[in-house]
Amino acid sequence: MTDKETIDHDNVDQDALTSDDPLRVERRLADGVYRILHGEALVGEENWAILALKGGGYRLMTELHLDWPKTHQQRAELDTDANWNPVGLWAEIDFNGKRRSATYLIEPGGVLDVRITEQKLPTNEDASAGRRGLNRPGPAPKTVLARSYGFDADANFDFASALFNFVILQRLKLSQGRTGTFESVVVTLPSLEPIAVQQSYAYVRDEPLDRETGEGLARRYTIREMDGEEAVTTFWTDERGLVIRQSVVVDGEPHGCEMAEYRWNE
Repeated sequence: MTDKETIDHDNVDQDALTSDDPLRVERRLADGVYRILHGEALVGEENWAILALKGGGYRLMTELHLDWPKTHQQRAELDTDANWNPVGLWAEIDFNGKRRSATYLIEPGGVLDVRITEQKLPTNEDASAGRRGLNRPGPAPKTVLARSYGFDADANFDFASALFNFVILQRLKLSQGRTGTFESVVVTLPSLEPIAVQQSYAYVRDEPLDRETGEGLARRYTIREMDGEEAVTTFWTDERGLVIRQSVVVDGEPHGCEMAEYRWNE
């Protein structure tokens, strides 16, 4: 980027996430809940859904409620084409009494247009009401960034959600023992400003998800950032590529997520 199944499938609340563009949505492919962990503590929850769009393509939606490092909320929607290539991303964070919203639109010719706005949160607002800034009271947002960048055709978006790994695996189609390297546009938090990072995904091996009992076969992957000495992220998926556990060491403590429940609608 340059300037220019031991899982509960039956108890998911399908109304937890709804699209703001129902005319484009054909059906719901999957939805579920992640528990977010830091060290031994449960620090939040993520509700997510994958939607099939009319005319081809997909929309991934996620909403995170977190108590670490401070209480805040994050939301994101990623649209892709029928081959899981990214088309655009919307992201939002409510943090320290302010809301930042960002759009990342991929334009013809390999251009990524980014616009970030910020506004003060009304003290009496339900932060989860509405999507993409619709029907939300309060002062008008101010633009804090409006720039265009170069965007490689093989690049991916990286947001603080294991759901985005699912999209990347659909594109890479890795076989066991293979590695794929590409540029990721990482959405930094809490600024939502994009940075370009070279990432490497490796399909390590198949192994029991529960090492003590040997139950449940999972696919083990690692993520490495090639531009620095960043920690290695390890995650395990089911046969569909949905992450069922993920872990990375942050400030000397493991941080990650585990699937609480999900449903896949064939």
